Amino acid sequence: MSSAFFPGINFFPPCYKTKKGALRGEAVLGGVFKRLALTRGKLAAKLAGVNGFTGRGSIACMTSAEGVDRLTVDLSGLAGRNADVFINNARSGTIAIKNGRAKARLVSRAGGLRTNDGARVEVRQNGDVVLAGVLTRA
Repeated sequence: MSSAFFPGINFFPPCYKTKKGALRGEAVLGGVFKRLALTRGKLAAKLAGVNGFTGRGSIACMTSAEGVDRLTVDLSGLAGRNADVFINNARSGTIAIKNGRAKARLVSRAGGLRTNDGARVEVRQNGDVVLAGVLTRA
């Protein structure tokens, strides 16, 4: 489509469909917006042992534009076979412990965790809090 003021200049190049059915421009911009959405809400916490427990760890949380939380948990110095991760007293998942260490990636459904700056993170075993920390902007 050319302009009446600039004949012969095409301001709207033709769009064509990709193999997946999306318009080429939409596919490129969609990928950019997805990357921006993932970096919208980055939070992190260092976890330290409480009540005489000596473990330590870290947790990182990224929230998408849709409200889906992706947690990356890294723990060490724990005994037992599994541990539960709680954010603001809401259970976000259970992770397996092997040789005192645990690494996991947890994904919540949209709006499931309601993570925010200042949220309390706890790692519990058999109902007892063994590690704790507070989420802050990363």
